[in-house]
Amino acid sequence: MEKRYAAIWFPCLLANYKVRQDPALAHIDFVIAAPVHGKMMVKAVSPGAKAKGIRTHMVVADCKTIVPELEVFKWAENSEQELLKALGEWCIRFSPVVPVHLPNGLIIETTGCTNLWGGEELYLQDIVQKFSRMGYQVRVAIAGTIGTAWGIARFSPSTFIVPPQQEKAALLSLPPAALWLGGP
Repeated sequence: MEKRYAAIWFPCLLANYKVRQDPALAHIDFVIAAPVHGKMMVKAVSPGAKAKGIRTHMVVADCKTIVPELEVFKWAENSEQELLKALGEWCIRFSPVVPVHLPNGLIIETTGCTNLWGGEELYLQDIVQKFSRMGYQVRVAIAGTIGTAWGIARFSPSTFIVPPQQEKAALLSLPPAALWLGGP
């Protein structure tokens, strides 16, 4: 049996978590920021602020010129790691092997698991639906390599299942940033 992997990417991990903690923030533009070399830098962006041009790694003062009503919350050190660890433990329902991939993802070894859901498509649908109900935006993909699943989840225009032995073809249309260059 060939190994298969699912990548789960949380494009708004900390912002989604903040809204889960305080549902009143769902319709407010906000960022989560941390001091870096004397400047407050954006670590996470709400979907509404992102739609208005705010991005991670921007200086908060610059963001406020773009969105004057922008709310700013303090970043807690290791918050992504702690949150992903908890989400990974919750994902044990999908596979016994769920490593965290900082800063905003999980990798699931799906080999032998997807048949319990009726196949890979239903498996991915269940993951997306469960996280959506919990308030998290996710992008997911399944492929025969971790790197392909990672790249497809982040750069393909939709949720995606790469058939076995089709990893190279699936990556060809994506930008170079979709190539997995990191370790586990």
